[in-house]
Amino acid sequence: MISTPDTTTDSPKLLSRDMILLCLAQSAGYGASAFLAPLLPLYLVSRGHTESFVGLVLAAFNVASFPSRPVWGVLSDRGWLRGSLTASGLLVGTAYLGYLVPNAAFIFLVRMVQGVGWGGVNVVGSAWAALLAPATRRAEALGWYTMAQRTGTALGPSLPSGCSIASGSSLRS
Repeated sequence: MISTPDTTTDSPKLLSRDMILLCLAQSAGYGASAFLAPLLPLYLVSRGHTESFVGLVLAAFNVASFPSRPVWGVLSDRGWLRGSLTASGLLVGTAYLGYLVPNAAFIFLVRMVQGVGWGGVNVVGSAWAALLAPATRRAEALGWYTMAQRTGTALGPSLPSGCSIASGSSLRS
C-alpha cells in the first residue's frame, strides 16, 4: 500500500539559496549546450568538413561523457559535491573556448573534454539536488530542478537568433 505524505504540518523549505543557485547553474549549462548544438555542425561544414566527420565530432562528446559518469558519482558519494560540480563546470566552460581553435584534431579533444565535464554536471548536479531537498519534498524539488534544466534547453537555441537581432544583422534586407 502506498501512503500519501502528511500535508497537515508545515512543509520544510524547498527552494533554499543553494537549490536556487544549483537550478540557475543547471539552466545556464543546459542553455549553453542547446545554444551550441545547432551551431557546431554548421560551423564544421562551413570549414569544409564532411557530414561523417561532423558525426564523429559530435559522438566524441558521448564517448567521453558516458564512462566518466560513474567516476563523478563516486566523487559525489564521497561528499565532494561542490568541488566536483565546480570542476565539471570548468571543464565544460573551458571547452567552449577551444572551439575558437580551427583545428580538426583539437575539436575532437575539445568535445571529449566537454563530454567529461558534462557527465559531471549531470551526475553531481542531480546528486546535490537530491541532497538539498527535504526528504518529504524530494520529488517536488527534483521537478523544479529538471524544469530548470529544460528551461535552459528550451531557451538556448533561441540565443543565436537573439544575438543576430541584437546586432541588427537579421533586420537588413
